[in-house]
Amino acid sequence: MNERLVASRPPFDLVAIAFLGVLGHVLLARGSALPAWLLPCALAVALVARPHGRPAFDGLPTKVLVVAGFVAIAYGSLATQDRSWDGFATWSLTARHLAAGETLAAPYFANPSVYHATPGYPLLQPILLQQSSLWLGEAGGRILFPLLWLALLFAVRGPLLAMGVHRHVRALTVAGLALVPLFTEPGHGSAESGFADLLLALLVTHGAAAILLGRWPAAALVGLCLPLCKIEGTVHLFSLCLVAPLFASWRAGLAVAAGGAIALAGWLPVQAQLTHRAADLGGGVVALVALLPLLLVGFGAVMRMRRVRIVVVGLGLVGGLWLPSLIGQLPAGLGQAALALGTQARWSAVGEVLATIGAILCWFRKLGGSFVVLAAALVAVRLERVRAARTAASVPSVTPLLALLGCGLLAVVLFLLTRPAEDLGLFLREGTVRYLSQLLGVVWLAIGMLLHRQFVESDEPGDAGVAASGRAARIEQTGRSLP
Repeated sequence: MNERLVASRPPFDLVAIAFLGVLGHVLLARGSALPAWLLPCALAVALVARPHGRPAFDGLPTKVLVVAGFVAIAYGSLATQDRSWDGFATWSLTARHLAAGETLAAPYFANPSVYHATPGYPLLQPILLQQSSLWLGEAGGRILFPLLWLALLFAVRGPLLAMGVHRHVRALTVAGLALVPLFTEPGHGSAESGFADLLLALLVTHGAAAILLGRWPAAALVGLCLPLCKIEGTVHLFSLCLVAPLFASWRAGLAVAAGGAIALAGWLPVQAQLTHRAADLGGGVVALVALLPLLLVGFGAVMRMRRVRIVVVGLGLVGGLWLPSLIGQLPAGLGQAALALGTQARWSAVGEVLATIGAILCWFRKLGGSFVVLAAALVAVRLERVRAARTAASVPSVTPLLALLGCGLLAVVLFLLTRPAEDLGLFLREGTVRYLSQLLGVVWLAIGMLLHRQFVESDEPGDAGVAASGRAARIEQTGRSLP
């Protein structure tokens, strides 16, 4: 089989998640309950589509850390039910209703008088949890959360292997991510808490790797999943659509935009039904909102060609004719926050917001110093620029990853500025660290690439062959040489 075709295959977990998410939403939109056969079908499809080779981690110390972390998260997930309010009321409660065989016509979903904490939240994680619960029981189904954590580690290790990053660097990078306390400890926002931030971090990491390596099949699947995962997923979708043509692969950017457009076109009517405002959502508005990812890809491509006049005219047309009506129709919560930037933004709180975010970025107790390590690696590479240029031929530029991180941080700042004064303190204390956790996979992927520049290229034939084939595939898929 063609090596480049094999190298471009999407990861096993991404295929399974996309299959369950898309088909699950289609069945729910058609008024059907979700049958138990979805899970084995998804696993079978993912098994057929998976890349060749058996996944494994590098080095005994890293393997020990991964096993210890997996056991700790599994014990916390299986020993007790949801210990965080958001995990219970927002995600797991919905999964329990789906596991009971309910459709969207059930009172929990269709009757406004029945308590539902967040009726407009996406359904991807509840569908995953419902499927695992049908086979393993309500308690056993929570094995989903340590499996998502394990998949996040593989989502960082896989691209580093494809780029030919030294095995010691891969081991160190995976160990660093595995040691991030936020995911492994019990508490608010941890892997076992039932929040969807871990799932979103996994999808964002897959998306970053896809645009970096020019893997358009994986990019399309990420685009399909992001709007179905969490409200912030649409923000990350827009970031990928903008960054890909500007700094990485325009083909992968077009793929993620196409997947995102399909997901938005399918999800918005379902969300309107769940929030009891289906009559207010017209087909034209759905079509226009679904076009936003494609518009962002076009904007990025034109910016890369330095066609400033075209960009200015295009922004003027979109801003004057479409933007006001589009923003209000974005997924629930996101559109309201965007509208609030112009009317309710508390710009006087910029200092407080930036200071809090800066402190959290350095918070070893939660984020394990991930952003501090990234900053140190950037400084080290800058100081060793000559050596890095000589030894890192197989590793692409980290600019796309840094751009994604910049977009993510900017989105967090703008969102916090739209919070009412009485709620800002709560969001700063509890929400900010979870929003930043969604970027941790991208952070450690960038760290691995940067640390590789401090090592001499591996002499092992296996690593060299992977690096060479990976570079050839990226050149073919992006249509240009790598920086």
